[in-house]
Amino acid sequence: MITTFPADYSTATYDLIDTAGNTWRFAHDDSGYHLICGNLKQPVIESNNRPTFFAPGYRNINLHGFTIDGTRYELSEAVPNANWTPPPEVIIPPADTDALAAKERAFAAMLAHYAAAFQIDLTTLPDINIGAMLTAAQQAGVSPEAIADASAILMALFNDVVVESGGTSGKAWEGMKERLPGYLGEVVQD
Repeated sequence: MITTFPADYSTATYDLIDTAGNTWRFAHDDSGYHLICGNLKQPVIESNNRPTFFAPGYRNINLHGFTIDGTRYELSEAVPNANWTPPPEVIIPPADTDALAAKERAFAAMLAHYAAAFQIDLTTLPDINIGAMLTAAQQAGVSPEAIADASAILMALFNDVVVESGGTSGKAWEGMKERLPGYLGEVVQD
């Protein structure tokens, strides 16, 4: 059974391996999310980028396994799939003890990571922000699942900035927006 997921886990970039060594990939169609292995298909509810399965009676068996046609499949490992690219390492200079700047830099690094992964040139956007980048990604044909995963991770990082700033999200964005080009420049140089 999977007990922990990698910190950067998302259904768009990771596959799951069962105890028999089978690889299960995530797919989405009109009927919802599924884990697919060959001709086997298991419905999945995606919650906070974690797959959740429900046994009969709606008993939550998140991270465990499932039964298809009488065969039990126990999930044992999450592994990067062919589309996975590691996020950039955020290097904060030792002299930088400002927690807010560190969180803003982490946000900028992840924004740059997703822009590169989605092949979006941030300099061509009318405004550098999550919404503009994800709209450009949608127009470029990036899958809705990948966009949803990116949005969730970027919003989580931005919420860290809001909490650290001690103000509202509007004030936090206003302050970070001025510094964002500099942070992005640091990421490109690294």
